[in-house]
Amino acid sequence: MLAVDQGIYTALVVLYGLLALTFLVRRHGVPYFGWAVLLLHTGLIALRWLEMGRTPFASLYECLSLFAWSGGLTYMVVHRFGKERLRWSGVVLFALMAAAMAYGLSKDPAVKPLSPALDTFWFEVHVIPAFASYALFVAAFAFEFEFLVTGARNERLDYFSRTLILFGFPLLSFGIFSGAAWAEEAWGTYWSWDPKETASLVTWCVYAAYIHASRSPRLERAPSRFLNILGFVSMMLTFLGFNLIAKLLGLPTAHAYT
Repeated sequence: MLAVDQGIYTALVVLYGLLALTFLVRRHGVPYFGWAVLLLHTGLIALRWLEMGRTPFASLYECLSLFAWSGGLTYMVVHRFGKERLRWSGVVLFALMAAAMAYGLSKDPAVKPLSPALDTFWFEVHVIPAFASYALFVAAFAFEFEFLVTGARNERLDYFSRTLILFGFPLLSFGIFSGAAWAEEAWGTYWSWDPKETASLVTWCVYAAYIHASRSPRLERAPSRFLNILGFVSMMLTFLGFNLIAKLLGLPTAHAYT
């Protein structure tokens, strides 16, 4: 079963890369191809779920897969119902998804039992909203990227980015609060200024500033665009960057992926 899992995982790296290339070459992409790739990815997640008997979101191998699937799904839903002729947002988003999956191939795919700290009700309650917010934020960044490359004054792109962040912000807030409740249950403290906790708070502050700027006539253009990009960078550092930095610097953290 593990060999099948890895085979599909590897195929998805290629398919997400081809999907990014399709948006680049065909200018507006091939939506049916995108949905077919996501259907295959859904099958991979379901297969691993059945194999493990739990939600497959514990290891970095699994989390990178969840990140790619949720980000791709969010983009395709907006692409379908937004009815905009988009190009560069699809290129950057699916290139990011391909890169995430490719990085996942370097991680251990073995099925392992949950550690005692993860084997709790809070596992799904914290992880699912957090990754849902990541998916919305990465799609918002992709639409911002479309504007930066084309320079087009497209109000719909602003609307897409703003709406996605407005939905993602409460999910991130819930993820942080549920994570604090989980930390109190597991380690006896709600907040310990762990590198990942601190990074998540910085990300929350950046997106809070974006929401304020997007509603201010004086700040809704360039400042809010800058904050959208900064929020994406901060979110990626929260997800992956500070985990690597903590390892390199030998910083203690309870949030290290394996």
